[in-house]
Amino acid sequence: MMRRGALTVRAMALGLSLATVAAARAEQASPSPPELQGSGIIDPASVSVPDLTFVPTRDIERSYDQHFYYHREHTDFATAYADLRECDAYARGISLRLTGLGGVTGLVTDAIVGGGQRRDISRRNMRVCMRFKEYRRYGLPEALWKRIALPPGSGGDEAERQRLMLIDAKLASGSRPKVGDLGL
Repeated sequence: MMRRGALTVRAMALGLSLATVAAARAEQASPSPPELQGSGIIDPASVSVPDLTFVPTRDIERSYDQHFYYHREHTDFATAYADLRECDAYARGISLRLTGLGGVTGLVTDAIVGGGQRRDISRRNMRVCMRFKEYRRYGLPEALWKRIALPPGSGGDEAERQRLMLIDAKLASGSRPKVGDLGL
C-alpha cells in the first residue's frame, strides 16, 4: 500500500510539473522580431515575398484545404501582422493537461499520438481565429505553401517563425490573389 501511494504521489508530481511547464510556454508571448524592435514600425517594402504565381490543376486544387494562406481586402500590413500574431498565440497555446492518475496514461498517449493531434488542433485554431477576423483563404501548391507556411504549434526556430509571419502579413494585406479563393 505504501509503495502504491508513493507511485501515485510521484505520478501526480510529474503531471503537475509537465502541466506547469506547458502553461508557462503557452503564456510566453512571441518575441518581437528585430525589425519591429525600437520604433515598433516596419516598412512592408523591406519584407521579401516569394513569387506565388502558379497555374491551378485538379491535383493542386484538391490540396487547397491543407495548403493556403490568408488575405483580407483593405487591411494594412500592421493590422495583418497584429492579427496573425494574435491568432498564432491562440494556436500555439495548445498544452497537455494532466490530472491525477490519468496523468501517466495521458503522458503515454501524448508520446504516441499527441504531436500530430496538437499540430491539427493548432492549425484549426489558427483557421478559426483568422476566419473570425474575416480573412479569406487562398489555396497554393504544396511547394509554394512550404515557402511561406508558419509551422503549427510551438516548435521550430523562433526567428524563422517571425520571418514567415512577416511574409504572411504582407500577403494578407497585399493585393488580392487571382486564383485559389476558398472563402472564409
